[in-house]
Amino acid sequence: MRFTYVLLTFVFASFLFACDLNDSENSGMEIPDEGQTEYPDNELLPDDGGLSKEVPLNEIWYNSKNNSKLDVDNGVFGVSFKYAEFDDLSGYWKLVFDGEVQSIGDKAFAKCIALTKIVLPNSIRKIGIDAFSECENLRSISLGNSLREIKKRAFSNCYSLEAIVIPDTVEKLGEDTFRGCLSLAEVKLGKGLKSLPDGIFWYCPFKSIIIPENITRIGESAFSRCEELLEITIPNGVTTLNDGLFYSCLKLNRVVLPNSLNKI
Repeated sequence: MRFTYVLLTFVFASFLFACDLNDSENSGMEIPDEGQTEYPDNELLPDDGGLSKEVPLNEIWYNSKNNSKLDVDNGVFGVSFKYAEFDDLSGYWKLVFDGEVQSIGDKAFAKCIALTKIVLPNSIRKIGIDAFSECENLRSISLGNSLREIKKRAFSNCYSLEAIVIPDTVEKLGEDTFRGCLSLAEVKLGKGLKSLPDGIFWYCPFKSIIIPENITRIGESAFSRCEELLEITIPNGVTTLNDGLFYSCLKLNRVVLPNSLNKI
């Protein structure tokens, strides 16, 4: 009876979902037994091959279309910019600063449409608002292993971004972090996160995602218009499914709900 009640409540929560739940023979909502954890298969994403370990703490490395040089605003990195040079050995442009780079400021690389790949040093602790927003050709980024916070819209509308690995050191993500990343097919979330903010993956095309067990809140419209999403497990500890969470998830056919859930 408990399963049936939750299933009916879930299906009729019209403000939460606009999904086809009848695509497969085994579709439906499930509540795992106490202590049970179910996650869809999801291979670990490839890292940068250790490249970030080679990046000095006073440098940022990048690739760009046509090997073009990016303009750098000296006021958004918390340390003075010195010069840029192309390194033939690594095949990267190197932005060299006057000291250790600990933050990427607001709009630091926003609308840098030539940017295709970037490797941040392990000293970076914060990425600011809109830092990489609308970098339309950015395909990959290595975030380093000291990052603590990514602020809102940091990677919004990065249409070519294919994969992202959030380090376990990250504790906070801002709203709409990856909103409109139309090529984002693979995501690995770090274990340091306690919540997923509103609109974080709006209109992203990944088919599955593993939500870490430490997550206790998932914001409104977090997976809205994830039209390729097939299945997802909500971890135990989440008590509420917020408005628009799976709106227009047209292929979603399996959602595993936690025993902690008390509001839909």
